[in-house]
Amino acid sequence: FSKLYHGVKRADNPPHIFATADAAYQGMANNRTLREKILQVNPLVEAFGNACTAINDNSSRFGKYLEMKFTPTGAVIGAKISEYLLEKSRVIKQAQYIDSQQCKVMQDIVSSKLYKEQFDAIQECFRNIGFTEEEALTSQCVVTRGETIIRTNTVDKAADVRDAMSKALYGRLFSWIVNRINSLLQPDINICAAESCMNVGILDIFGFENFKKNSFEQLCINIANEQIQFYFNQHIFALEQ
Repeated sequence: FSKLYHGVKRADNPPHIFATADAAYQGMANNRTLREKILQVNPLVEAFGNACTAINDNSSRFGKYLEMKFTPTGAVIGAKISEYLLEKSRVIKQAQYIDSQQCKVMQDIVSSKLYKEQFDAIQECFRNIGFTEEEALTSQCVVTRGETIIRTNTVDKAADVRDAMSKALYGRLFSWIVNRINSLLQPDINICAAESCMNVGILDIFGFENFKKNSFEQLCINIANEQIQFYFNQHIFALEQ
């Protein structure tokens, strides 16, 4: 139904909010190349930040605030992402229903044609936004007074260090991708000074989920979810009224 109002004269259809939305969209989204890059951002960060849960096969496991930046006349000139509360625990341990033999999720990831196509699409997103082939993750070692320190750990300690490093690397990788996106999509200061830019913010919050056994991260996510909902209800409804 909304397509009836795309790119047509207002008099061609009965009055509707879709007509107003289309007029606003046509007036603002006039930089096609930049617009296409911004559209590629969502699938890229979701590929690294979303995950399967018992309730949702493609659940946001982080909070994302996407800021679209416009000139005072409505021309899109850039975008910026803020990310928070990335769920890192699933990197080292998946929920029982995910790694069980009955579900066979991991086998599907390896063999499914669909997942290969999705992976290829994400690589295309990287190229379209402007990432280069040379940009990748590197390793580092701890050096004290010019010497590399190697400590022998117990099995349990080694497992803890492995898990901590895995989560840290994942968190740093995700933040690096977001920071690179921001540097590639930041507005040209010669076009629009920061104080005169107009912003449209889009908030994508993780879903409230309640399992038989909830992790600390799930608790944080649920609390943040409820607090954000309370904030919006207060400001959008109660205070406006």
